[in-house]
Amino acid sequence: ALIPGISANAGEGAWLAILLAMVVSLIGVLPIIQIASALPVAGGGYVYCSRLISPFTGLFVSSMAILGGSSSLCLMAMGLGQYYLEYFPANVDAFTVAAIFIILFYIVYQFGLKLLAALQILMGIQMLLALLMYAIVLLYQNNFQLVAGAPSDGFWFAVILAFNVSFGFQIIIELGEEIRHPERNIPLALIIGAVVV
Repeated sequence: ALIPGISANAGEGAWLAILLAMVVSLIGVLPIIQIASALPVAGGGYVYCSRLISPFTGLFVSSMAILGGSSSLCLMAMGLGQYYLEYFPANVDAFTVAAIFIILFYIVYQFGLKLLAALQILMGIQMLLALLMYAIVLLYQNNFQLVAGAPSDGFWFAVILAFNVSFGFQIIIELGEEIRHPERNIPLALIIGAVVV
């Protein structure tokens, strides 16, 4: 849902907007990786802030994370709703389609985390295959020449949108208790994720 906005605002400099957002995100998450590796617990954002600063700070940070996650969920659902709107009857709007997707994923979530994790993996593979398909077509149309031009006027807005693409780096700290060997696997997961993006 965000890639078209990034490309529209940054033009041929979209690659630079994504790279810059990833660097900023990684700089911000490096201390969190250290804490998550040393203290692998579920709900890391609350635990770390409440132990290191104060319980109120832990509550505040967790509240902001919930608000931010909810906002991102709504943004992604609306983007997904816009893409799938044409498959619904004409009198259905994007908001309704977005709500349907949120409800469907909530129902899948009720069947357990293993099913949800498998679905996430399948959707990730599908996304990577779709991106590969787009890349091959675009490279073919450009005679297999990569175009990496200068950013256009909306570059900084594109960086903000791209930062949301790499926001998932920070989500991994919340799973510290559920990851085997977090001191090794959290940084490894972040590095692999950055390379894939």
